[in-house]
Amino acid sequence: MYDLFPKLRELLSIERMCRLVGFSDDLTKRILSGRKAEFKGCLYSPEYKQKFSTEHSTAQIKPESLITQESYVLLLTALILLNGFD
Repeated sequence: MYDLFPKLRELLSIERMCRLVGFSDDLTKRILSGRKAEFKGCLYSPEYKQKFSTEHSTAQIKPESLITQESYVLLLTALILLNGFD
């Protein structure tokens, strides 16, 4: 299956990450289609095991290397509002 669709494994991995951080189905579809998606709200960070609020953020997938375009990465740009940090 992955031989027929070489990017499928990476796109499924990005789809799982989108769901893990809390993106809606519509936002995930937009990101996976390669379009830039703007959003605000709460995101979950599996690395820090907590939620963060954002007022203006963007997400987009791009080739990891513009030269080879062999794999994709999910790029998040966020203005994170940190509340309650001690």
